[in-house]
This record gives sequence, C-alpha cells and structure tokens, in this order.
Amino acid sequence: MPTTFIAIASAKGGVGKTTTAINLAAALNNFAREVILVDCNLEKPNVGLYLGLTNTPASIHTVLSGKHKVHQAMYKHPSGLMVIPGHVSVDESLRDHTERQISDAFASLVNKAEIILVDTASGIGAETRKVIRGCDSVMLVTTQDLVAVTDTLKTASLARSLGKKIIGVVVTHVRSKSFELSLAEIETTLGAPVIGTIRYDEQIHAAQAVKHPVVYTNHTTPATSDYRKLAANLVGQPFVQTVSDKESFFLYLLQRIGILQPKR
Repeated sequence: MPTTFIAIASAKGGVGKTTTAINLAAALNNFAREVILVDCNLEKPNVGLYLGLTNTPASIHTVLSGKHKVHQAMYKHPSGLMVIPGHVSVDESLRDHTERQISDAFASLVNKAEIILVDTASGIGAETRKVIRGCDSVMLVTTQDLVAVTDTLKTASLARSLGKKIIGVVVTHVRSKSFELSLAEIETTLGAPVIGTIRYDEQIHAAQAVKHPVVYTNHTTPATSDYRKLAANLVGQPFVQTVSDKESFFLYLLQRIGILQPKR
C-alpha cells in the first residue's frame, strides 16, 4: 500500500492543531494502521514537548541538515506511536531548510508507514508552504470562532494554490454555543467538508501533563471517542461506538444540561 502524506494545518495557533495530529495518529494506531507523526513546525516544534521527547539526539532538524538519517530520528512513544520530533531549541545551524531538503526527508519515509501525519507551522508563511508542497493532501484544523475560520480560509487557499487536495476540516474545542459558527457555515466558508468534531475536554490537558495522547490515557472521555471517530472516517472504516464511548457521551450530555457538574 502506498504511503500517504497528510499535512495537519491551521491558520493560527491555539486551535488544537498539534493536539489533533498527536491524537489522530494514536487513534489510527488503534485501528492497526502504520502511522508516523512528523513535527514539521520547524520554528516552534511542540510535538516533542507534548509527548516528552525533548532531549532526543536526532530530530527532523538534524535529518534536514544532513546530520542524521530519517530512521535515526524515529522514536517510539510509550503509547506505541512512532514520532519524529523537532529540536525544541533550534540554533542557527538547524534553520533555513530548503524545499529540496524537506522533500528528500519525506522521500526517505516512503514505505516506512501507511500514513505520515505532518504537523505544520501555523499560518501561511514560507515554512508552511514548503511543507505542504511535500505532502499529498491537507487536513484543516479550526475552532468555530469567526476569526479562526476566516483565517483558515487563507490556509485553504494556500493548499489549493499548491494543487493539494483538502481532505476535510476538523473542528476543535466544540462547546455548541449559539454565538459560534455552525458546521454548515464552516463548510460553506472553507469549501470543504467537516470530517471531525472534537468536543472541549479537560482530559486533553490532563493527558498533555503526563506527556501522552488522550486516546491512550483515557478511553472513556468524549475527546477520545471523537478522535477515534475521526480516525475511522479518515480510513473509511465503520466507527463502532463502544460501551465506554456511549457512557462518556451520556456523561457529557448530563454535564451540558446541568444535571452533573464536570470534574475539575
């Protein structure tokens, strides 16, 4: 099966792009898919921070600079997720990568996994452009905030100008507030389908505190169910809601209508 490179992109920080990349990769692993997560937010890499991979001798930066081969920069997280992190402290010798260096690094990953998820920098700068150009398709991540969606349109336009298919939009921090844009409005604005919605869930932050994906640390929380559903949607596999998923959603409904207070 050929290797597919998917850029996870957003117009601005703070919308859950990196969190989505990490948890989608972990959820895909749970569906027995071979996945590698690559941190290509070259200026501000956060995947390693979120997963406790901050002191790795090899990284995507040293691969791009020619100091290491791509297989040397792959690390297996305790959750089972294969990760190529970035260097948190990027000195001048690891900056200014060319599009050719990025494409060569991606070429080295062909046939090493079925799906390569690539976390990109926020925005539409030169760095993002280089990374998206090396991928097959783009997944957009946004909240339901008007400004976030409007900015995301710029990222969508960049992807289309580079001839990349937008496979869909993931809407995060969903709280179902009346003042937020509806999913239909988001689809109309971005010209792409919403393929996943991730409910606001404090367990995501709890998982980050212990350097794990939430789909690994908590099988019963709403976000885990949502990321599993997104993964199933991405690979065209039926999503079978487990008993724990149903219980989690029921608790979520009770919290929404005020019968049960969320845990603090």
